[in-house]
Parts: sequence; C-alpha cells; structure tokens
Amino acid sequence: MQNIESASIYKGRFQLVSGRQVRGRSRIAFYGWRWKITEMKTLTIRMRLALTMSFLAFMLLLVGAVGLLGMQKIRSSADAMSTDLLPSTAALASAEIRLARARLVLDHVAMEPNSPDAARQRERVLGYLDGSDKAFAEYMSLPQDAQESGMAGDLAVKRKALREAVLAFGAALDRANESEIRQVAMVALPKAYAEMTDASKALRDYQQTSADHQRIENAGASRTAAVVAIAAIAAGLIAAFAGWFLLRRAIMTPIAEALEHFEHISAGDLTRVVAVKTHDEMGQLLSGVASMKDKLAATVLTVRSSSEAIASASKQIAAGNTDLSSRTEEQAASLEETAASMEELRSVCTMRFEAHATGVDEDSL
Repeated sequence: MQNIESASIYKGRFQLVSGRQVRGRSRIAFYGWRWKITEMKTLTIRMRLALTMSFLAFMLLLVGAVGLLGMQKIRSSADAMSTDLLPSTAALASAEIRLARARLVLDHVAMEPNSPDAARQRERVLGYLDGSDKAFAEYMSLPQDAQESGMAGDLAVKRKALREAVLAFGAALDRANESEIRQVAMVALPKAYAEMTDASKALRDYQQTSADHQRIENAGASRTAAVVAIAAIAAGLIAAFAGWFLLRRAIMTPIAEALEHFEHISAGDLTRVVAVKTHDEMGQLLSGVASMKDKLAATVLTVRSSSEAIASASKQIAAGNTDLSSRTEEQAASLEETAASMEELRSVCTMRFEAHATGVDEDSL
C-alpha cells in the first residue's frame, strides 16, 4: 500500500512537473512567435516583397527541377528498356527458338532418314545453329550487371552442351547408328535441352524481376516527384496568400489610418493621437503625418497667442483713443470758454475805446 501511495505521489509530482514544463514550453513558443512578429514589423515593405518573390521563385524552381528530374528518370528508364532489356530479351528468345527448331528438324530427319529432303534439312539445322550463336553473341554484347552476367555464363555453358548434343545427334544420323541415335535422342539431347531451357528461364525471370524493380522504382520516383511538386505548389499558394494578406495589412491598413487622420486634420481636430506601430515605409508615412499634425498644432498655438496679443493691443489702443477723445472734448470746451472770455474782453475794450474817443467818463461805463 505504501509503495502504491508513493507511486501515486510520484506520479502526481511528475504530472505537476510535466505541466510546468508544458507551460514553460508554451511560454517559450509564445514569446518566440511574438519575437518573430516583432521582427517582421521591423522589415521594410521592399524587403517583404523581395522575400515573398524569392520564396515563390524558389518554389517555382523546385517544381521545375522536380519535374525535370522525373522526366529524366523516366527517359533513362525508357532508354534502358528500349536499348538493353528489350533487345536482350529478344536475343535470348531468338537464340532459344533457333536451337529448338534445330532439334525439331533433326527429329523429323530421324523419323524419315531416307527422305530425299534430308540433306537440305541438315543444312537448315546448321543455319539454325549459326543463327542461335549470333543471337546469343548479340545478347552477350549488351550491358549486364554482375548477377545477370553470372547467369548468362551458366546459360552459355548449357547452350554449348545442347549444341554439342545436337551436332552429335546429326552425326549419329549420318552414321545411321540406331543405338547411338536412340541414346542421343532419348537421353543426352532431352537432358541438355532441359538444362538449357531451365537456365534460359531463370535468366528471363531475372530480367523480368529487374524490369519489375525498375518499374516499381520509377513509380516510386514518380510518386515522390508528384508529392514534392504538390507540396511545393501548396507551399507556393500558401506563401502567395500569406504574402498578399501580410502586404495588404502592411500597406492598406496604414493608408486607411493616414486618410482618417487627414480627415480629422482637415476638420480641425488636432487632438487625435497618431499611433506608429511599424518601422517600415508605412510607419515612416504615419510618422510624417504625426510630425505634420504636431507642427500644425504648434502653428495654431502660435497664431492663437499672436491673436490674443493683437486683441490686447487693440483694446489698449481703443482705450487710448477713448481717453484722447475725452481730452479733446475738454480742450474744446476750454477753448470755447476762452473764446467767450476773449469776446467779452474785446467788447469791454471796444466800449472803453469809444468812450475815450467821445470823452465819456470811463467810470460811468
């Protein structure tokens, strides 16, 4: 029981540690992606376009290279099939068929030894043997691997034995030795022919197996090329869509924000904050808008303070004009009083002058 509890406690601690490790890895992955996004924001739009076009060009080259390699592989296989496998198979078949015909002709001669056509049939046998030798020599001249070369050497030995048995059969027919004819026809020739056909069949089976392996290899290479091409096309499409989305967000969103700020500025609202989130060309554009807005706000403040100073000076000038007007009115009233006093003095002087001229006493005046 204690062991079970200890195991449970240990398991719980392990799960706790594993959970912490998973959370730690999640945090690391999160900060990693955050750092990548921040790094992307520092890239210029020109660099993003260059990276996107470079990746698409790489995908295009990859698809083209895979297609060319697949075509080269298929062409090489077709060339090997047409220049090696098919000619070697045809040469082997021709050599075997000619040997079989030579044996068949000798069987006919053995059944009818006194036939007038026996001499011509013997010549046909020699022609079949020569044709079989040429066909087998043609096969031996074609490219072979190590295993096929060993099997071809064994077949050459079995062919030589069969050819000697055929020639011995013909010699026995010439000598008309029935026991020898029977022994060659019933024992030596069938045995040599069976061994030759077995060796030839083994070689043909090996060629067929090689052809099957080549076909499987070609099919695998074709599937691999198709998978790589499809993956490259999918990656190119994803990259194109991601590039369109990121560039659209990197260009259209800041332009929309800049237009919105221009509308507010044209409406006279210089209090809206211009947020610069990137350091690319669009970030420089928004920085210019923010600088323009700040300078316009500073200009407006300067004009406002100047207008207030002008208004204060205008008020002072108006007050001075009012004071000057009141002083002018007072001076006008004083002048009028002075003129009245001067008029009264003039009239008094005139009366005194006239009285003095007429001899009137001035005190009576």
